[in-house]
Formats: sequence, C-alpha cells, structure tokens
Amino acid sequence: MWREKKVWLVVGSVLILMLVVSCAPAATPTDTQTGTPASPSVPSEAEKAVEQAKIDLAQRKGIAKEKIVLIRVDDVDWPDTSLGCPEPGKVYAQVITPGYKILLSDGQDEYEYHSDKENNVVYCQGNR
Repeated sequence: MWREKKVWLVVGSVLILMLVVSCAPAATPTDTQTGTPASPSVPSEAEKAVEQAKIDLAQRKGIAKEKIVLIRVDDVDWPDTSLGCPEPGKVYAQVITPGYKILLSDGQDEYEYHSDKENNVVYCQGNR
C-alpha cells in the first residue's frame, strides 16, 4: 500500500513540475553589456528589409532609428504580391510570394512590416 502511494506521489510531483515549467515565460536573451533585451538574430537575406523597415518607422514616428527595436522576423509565404497588406482598388498578382514578417517596437507600441525576398517593404498598419 505504501509503495502504491509513493508511486502516485512521484507521478503527481512530476506532472506538477511539468505544468510549472511549461507555464514559465521563455527566457529573453539580454545584451551582456547593457542588460537590455537582445535583438533576435536576423537571417542575412532579411537584413536589408529589416533595415528599411526601421528607417521607415523612424521617419513615421520622428525618432532616431537607433531607438527602434526588432522584436522578431519570420519567414512567410504571402498569398499574393500585396505581401498580406492589400490596398483598396489595387490589383495584385495571385502568386505565392516568399518574404518576411517584421515586428518592430519604438519602446511603447509594436509595428508590423511585410516584405518580399527582393526587399520590397510595406508597413501594415491594420495588422497591429
């Protein structure tokens, strides 16, 4: 009887531990010199698109580009050449368009940009 209780105690403890670990927030890498969150790594082929998005956001917000932080960049296959941000009245080629979804922050808000692999970048105001 005691052995059976012991097994259930171990199983219960393992399940609780798994639940706690799965609910814990992911560790955010930090810059070792400044202690601020580190920017995620950017695939080399996306660097130009990320840079263009940062420049555009800095101009829109009237702030220094250095204050713009990259939150994430993801590979995406857009359903057409609108890059997921169609403008009313425009016609777009219906072809799968590989590109990136770029999420930036000015320290207060988040902003979404979409690009293709040719580094055409569009601000997607309605997506955030």
